[in-house]
Amino acid sequence: MKRVRAATVVLAIAVCIEVGWDMKSSRDAAKKTKSDYQAVSKTLSEYGQPEKPAPSIVTQAKYDQIREGMTYEDVSQIIGTSGKEISRADSSGSTTVVYYWLNADNSSMNATFRDGRLTGKTQFGLP
Repeated sequence: MKRVRAATVVLAIAVCIEVGWDMKSSRDAAKKTKSDYQAVSKTLSEYGQPEKPAPSIVTQAKYDQIREGMTYEDVSQIIGTSGKEISRADSSGSTTVVYYWLNADNSSMNATFRDGRLTGKTQFGLP
């Protein structure tokens, strides 16, 4: 009987020690979480709220106005800005150029011009 009581006491002490360690770890984690929260709060108060996303350069409405046969200047005027040239090929006296317009949300438009006239257009996810 004494052995059972001794074993119970040893087990109880072991549990208390283990719980004590866990409680210390929990307190440390709570302190860290609180300090992380304070750091994030301070950063937001220092720098303010995130900026609003940039307005779209190319929209579906603008894309729909663009027609085959238009010049690069016509297309740029509809969109409101010039595109980025991503490809140029000269072959058999003909020049093909591809331009790219990218919005802040990663939606985009490509336009292909052959000898200065629009021959094709593609878009991805325009607003």
